[in-house]
Amino acid sequence: MWSRNGVNNSKCIKPESDTLALLIIFFLVFIVYAWSTSPTVVLEDDGYFIMSAYYLGISHPPGYPLYTLFSHLATYLPSGSIALRVHLLSSLFAALACMLLWKIVYLLCRSKPASSVAAICLAFSGAFWSQAIIAEVYTLNILLILAILYLCLVLTSGNATNNKQNIKWICFLYGLALSNHWPLLVLSTPMFILLLWKKWKFFSRKFLPAIPWLLLGLMPYLWMVLRSQVNPEISFYGPIESFRDFWFYVSRQGYADIDISPAAGWTDKLAYMRFVLGETVLQFGWFSLPFLLAGLGYIWKKGGPVLFTALCAGFLGSTLLLILFLDFDFDTYHIAIFRVYPIVSYAITAIWIGLGFYVISRYIVNLSHLKLRRTLVIPGVFILLAGTTFSTNLPHNYRGNDFWAEQYAKVVLDSLPGNSVLFLRGDPSVGSIGYLNKIEKYRKDIDLYHVMGQVFNNRLYRPHKTRYGEMVNRVDRFILSTDRDIYYTQSLVHKYGTEDYGLYYGVLKNEDPEFVRSVVSPGLLNYWIKLANGDVPVDKWEKMHYFEILSDGCRVLNNVILHTKEDMETDRFIINTRDNICNHLPGILTRVEQNIQREHPDWIRIENLLQEGGKFLHQGLLKKHYGYYFYYKGLLAVSMNNRSEAEFNFRRSIREWHHPGNPSYREISRLHENP
Repeated sequence: MWSRNGVNNSKCIKPESDTLALLIIFFLVFIVYAWSTSPTVVLEDDGYFIMSAYYLGISHPPGYPLYTLFSHLATYLPSGSIALRVHLLSSLFAALACMLLWKIVYLLCRSKPASSVAAICLAFSGAFWSQAIIAEVYTLNILLILAILYLCLVLTSGNATNNKQNIKWICFLYGLALSNHWPLLVLSTPMFILLLWKKWKFFSRKFLPAIPWLLLGLMPYLWMVLRSQVNPEISFYGPIESFRDFWFYVSRQGYADIDISPAAGWTDKLAYMRFVLGETVLQFGWFSLPFLLAGLGYIWKKGGPVLFTALCAGFLGSTLLLILFLDFDFDTYHIAIFRVYPIVSYAITAIWIGLGFYVISRYIVNLSHLKLRRTLVIPGVFILLAGTTFSTNLPHNYRGNDFWAEQYAKVVLDSLPGNSVLFLRGDPSVGSIGYLNKIEKYRKDIDLYHVMGQVFNNRLYRPHKTRYGEMVNRVDRFILSTDRDIYYTQSLVHKYGTEDYGLYYGVLKNEDPEFVRSVVSPGLLNYWIKLANGDVPVDKWEKMHYFEILSDGCRVLNNVILHTKEDMETDRFIINTRDNICNHLPGILTRVEQNIQREHPDWIRIENLLQEGGKFLHQGLLKKHYGYYFYYKGLLAVSMNNRSEAEFNFRRSIREWHHPGNPSYREISRLHENP
């Protein structure tokens, strides 16, 4: 155990003493992951990373070269889909990370049950489990950070042997971690510095000779630069031709508009802070809270202020400190993005829970009046704590029958004519359709491009090196140079007419740019009906995609109905289907917007739709949805000449979505200009 001066006073661990426990933890965790993972592509960045793995390509910034190299090796496994093979690599890293967490807790309290509780709780915590069963970089990131943490604890324990070699390993692992996910590592670095503080003189003397080991760990970045020169099938920005290109890539400058929102403010940061504190407990179930608090007390009492402060710094790094650096909107969409960032903090929390289990179980055993046997108390509390964590997160993380992304990709690809071109944009379409077409070779007759010139090596331009006017000209030249049908999923800038199919658009070369025609494809219509009549997905990303897909269908069917000539009877089936798939907030907002854009808006119908939409305000995915809801209410009040009600709703819209693009600013100005 650790004394208050940060020195481990117990005897050294015998290597053979914990081998069986570690193996049990590893195989138990890995088997559950293998059972709960999806056999095919899923959403998030899954498809991106699988394609990079398969083609040994360059992933999205900052590149993740270490993960790409490892995941490419996983594609050579002898059975299962390529997606499953790469998923299992994440499971392997996660299981190894749980073994390391076991070692860390055992180093702190010398209790195998407490170490096992910590490892199991981390393994089946919500965010960690979710990343252990898809193609993602976070489990490798946790593995490397926990390895560095373990070596730092050993180095400062007072019983460490061969400290010089430990420093070399720390530097090497730190370099590897930088080559995987450097932002989370940098945020965790204060924890390592605090742990090594009392050994700083020794560490600083040995650090200079260990620098080559740090550089060796950074070699995957050199590989990434060299690999980009051959322009592999998957290469996010294309060749890295200069240090400026390299820095643009690794520093994630292209993601500046994603990390920072003009609508975000301190209220969003405070909301995220409350969310993170609550989520820290929910990751393991509410039953874990007393164990977490007891673990904090144990660290302060037995480990001393140095260890206590270091672990707190590790927790705060990827939670509160990260929140201060980023300017996300606090809404459903950005919560889904942010929820995995504190994964290092959740690992620290698992350490506290394990130590809290050690304290509480000993206390219960020592209650003489209960006369409970140790052999009953410890297993009982273990089962309650580990079982609560497992059962809480199982419904969200069992994905053995998850074919959502694959079905979406097949619906889109199957509905396209032969030998066509499809421009993709957006994570759901690029990842899922890209995987199916590029790796599973589904609909090989269709060629995929990226709207922004990213991901695929057949780019028409390089986005950060091509001016906007030239980008438009190159797309125009490409369209004119081919007689193939051209489609796109999001906002391809072109000079021709458009066919709106809902899930994608078609280019009409013989029509003017203002021409838009909505088309109801039978295959897509059946897909929308099936989704609307089925259950809402449990996974956060699939749930958001679900509402987006239904909103797309709502837009197309409502356009068809609105533009049907009054002397023609609209198909009642289409009307009923429209009402069914539009019955949610994004869909209702779509209908309101389309009605307002008509030459003569039906304000009575708009009022009814907004009243109906008020029942679904909890379904807003973005702050923008709330902003537009109250903006439309303001326009309704203007149509009724109710100026005070209009201004109230416009100002409410701005409070909900404080963004320069909010049209409520313009409407308030109009109200004041025309009193």
